[in-house]
Amino acid sequence: MKTIIVPIDFSEISINAARYAAGMALAVNVNLILFHSTKDETGQDETKIKAEQLICELLQQTANKISVRYNLVTGFIEDELLQMCNKVNPMAVVMATHGENRKGNLFFDSATVYFSRNLGYPVINVPKDAKFQTIQKILLATDGENIDTITVKKVIEIVQAFQASVDIIHVYQNENALEKRQPIIEEWIRHLKGVNGCVYYIRHNNVYDAITGFAKANESQLLLTFPGKHSMFHKSESKKLLFNAPVATMTIQ
Repeated sequence: MKTIIVPIDFSEISINAARYAAGMALAVNVNLILFHSTKDETGQDETKIKAEQLICELLQQTANKISVRYNLVTGFIEDELLQMCNKVNPMAVVMATHGENRKGNLFFDSATVYFSRNLGYPVINVPKDAKFQTIQKILLATDGENIDTITVKKVIEIVQAFQASVDIIHVYQNENALEKRQPIIEEWIRHLKGVNGCVYYIRHNNVYDAITGFAKANESQLLLTFPGKHSMFHKSESKKLLFNAPVATMTIQ
């Protein structure tokens, strides 16, 4: 059975991410792993007590319909989380952030950005205080570069797991740019066999504003992006989406 991994440090935002992930795990019938990495063994007994309390809460939240376990490791999270992902091949890693320009846990803010770009597994960034809602509409934002079999397969798996529809959005600034990209964008529909999807072209000078505006207007519940692969997303825009998108954002590498 597939698994969702949630890195936690028992801060308010990481616990909220765990609650969100539990709701998602219940919706798609997967297991949940709470993952905590520490550089030394100091305070591990207290940490285990907190983990057990959180597990009880999540089991109560989901009426004991999912499996929740806790994994405590000693080491650097960049290395340990990758090892865990390689071992269980998760459906996704769920993380949270306080949001751009907000005071909070700088560890999770920086870790979210790092893993979203480098982990090699889908990472879902959960907005602060977000509550899980049934995902029926997924928004895929792309400029169409590097459409490859692995990427398409991951998108199909995600869309089908939620039994959702997918809106594919391409933001362009001028007609010449659209003319070059349109044939490539439309390849997405041909590749996404068996998926209910539509393509939308939006002319806008600001990629972030165009995507978030579309997500709000169309009541999307999950945003798919491809940071580092597609030139439409400069690092600053990608980071802004991770921190400030109105819905959970899944990055696929």
